Amino acid sequence: MADSGVRSEVAERSVRSLTQRYDGIAEDVTRARQDAAKRHGKAVTALLAEYGLTDADCRFSLLPIDEQCRQRHGRERVQFTVRTTHEMAYGPLERVASGGELSRISLALQVVTSAVDPVTLSIYDEVDVGIGGSVAEIVGSKLRTMGQDRHVLCLTNSPQV
Repeated sequence: MADSGVRSEVAERSVRSLTQRYDGIAEDVTRARQDAAKRHGKAVTALLAEYGLTDADCRFSLLPIDEQCRQRHGRERVQFTVRTTHEMAYGPLERVASGGELSRISLALQVVTSAVDPVTLSIYDEVDVGIGGSVAEIVGSKLRTMGQDRHVLCLTNSPQV
């Protein structure tokens, strides 16, 4: 009986130690996510302005997960929200963006994350909707640059794209 008590105490110490280790690593992950969320939100928003969505704004929010339910990927989940005009409220991409806006937002996200993104194929449909001239030239240039590292399939009516 004494042996089982010792094993129980050792197991409890091990659980406490692992919990503290998890909490420390999770805190580091949270700080890194907060930094990345700010940087990537600003970078995506800046690209969208180049792509003709001058009033668009993108945000990455960190939503806490119940601390008692420690997750394999940290203490929060990441939520991406966007608004395409100043009059619009922030919302999930699928509710806020039209087809052409969605393609340009996707392009901006992929350009910003391309250094760490293992995706080898990108597909764009209607990326040219509502744009022309110099903005279409910029979008085409970004697609061309992405095509150096991955396959890019783009359905478009714009010769610049």
